[in-house]
Amino acid sequence: CKLGVAYRDGHGCEQSYERAVELWTKAAEQGNADAQCELGSALMSGEGAPQNLERAFKFFKLSADQGHITALANTGMCYRYAHGVDMSVVMARRYYELAAENGFHLVRDQLKDLDTLTRLYAPRFGQRVLLVGLNTEGVNGKRGTVVDFSFADTPPPSRDGTPAIESGLYTVRIDGQEGRLVMVRVANVTKAE
Repeated sequence: CKLGVAYRDGHGCEQSYERAVELWTKAAEQGNADAQCELGSALMSGEGAPQNLERAFKFFKLSADQGHITALANTGMCYRYAHGVDMSVVMARRYYELAAENGFHLVRDQLKDLDTLTRLYAPRFGQRVLLVGLNTEGVNGKRGTVVDFSFADTPPPSRDGTPAIESGLYTVRIDGQEGRLVMVRVANVTKAE
């Protein structure tokens, strides 16, 4: 991994992103958490290899699963911004909090951002809700609890450039033995009485 960093930065050798990625790939495939995180960063930025957000997420997650602090933060970022994985406020928070608990305090701003996002766009997050206005048989009129929030693939911006709340999606765990999860638009959720 250190040799890959040397090639990336040009320390003691000719600078080569491609050679760095080659070395990180070999080490990452052998389970080296540092190399997995470095490879994830290279794949995220497209330096030394074609940009590939799905593969970047894969390597960040592999590294994070081994407790790599930077990879924990980067995995949280992938979940927050839907880089290579579906957006999930819950998973972003989980990884950001793990990074913070392990000393990566720069994620405090990201945690505040998630709080703001949830307050502005997901006011029913964590609440009991009633599903309304749906054509899906067996779902309309059901009650459940909002367990996650995300945006549609490409949320249309509002006048101030922020995503429009109408593009928000709640993940709701429907009451009952099966605990079925459904994803519905914010407009299809109302507070349960």
